[in-house]
Amino acid sequence: MASPLTDFGANRTRETLGTGGPSMPDVLDPGPTPTQTSAVTAIDNAQQSSEWSGVIRNFATAMSEAATDMHQVDYMVEFRLRTSELAGAGGKTLLDRLADFGFAWRDIAKMIGVSVPAIQKWRRGEGLTGDNARKLARLVAGCEIIQRFNPLITDVALWFEVPIVDEAPVTPIDLWATGNQQLVFEHARVDTESRVDPHITMDSFDPNWRETYWSDFETFRAGDGVLSIRMRDG
Repeated sequence: MASPLTDFGANRTRETLGTGGPSMPDVLDPGPTPTQTSAVTAIDNAQQSSEWSGVIRNFATAMSEAATDMHQVDYMVEFRLRTSELAGAGGKTLLDRLADFGFAWRDIAKMIGVSVPAIQKWRRGEGLTGDNARKLARLVAGCEIIQRFNPLITDVALWFEVPIVDEAPVTPIDLWATGNQQLVFEHARVDTESRVDPHITMDSFDPNWRETYWSDFETFRAGDGVLSIRMRDG
């Protein structure tokens, strides 16, 4: 027969080890198995990694957008400064510069918003107002900046004539004539990180351009360099 002291020790042992007693389980709770613990840890790590990836991606996007905005501010400031420098050069000098770029008088007239006879008068030193002198200076300054943006544009006048997208006959001339100089500059950019998709340029110019300009025909430049039209494929 066990002594009271022996019974007391056994009860204490059972309580300590969890092998019996009124309020304790008969066996120790083993807790999660190593496999369960590893899986939970891996899931937690993956979630944390995904969250950090999202934070880094958002930060990179924000930095890219900020850099693009700063660059836009920089070239627009340069555009205004260069325009002011050229504004007093005189109509003949500015028109000669545009002729050197390769522009036809009709294209200059369209972008400035005047008639071809007005351009011809300015060539003779007649009738040029301060407002029109600034418009000419803006166009010259814009051409200089475009060529600096993209050294591949060696024929800036021809570049102005090329449709922005295949699906519409809209050209940089049309953008400039409607006061969308910033869209022209963005379309001219060569750096891949901040270059704007031509379709986005068109969306900014006219959100309904797909419906407005849809046609069974498309424009193209023939072998002799003349813009022509043809039926679209398919």
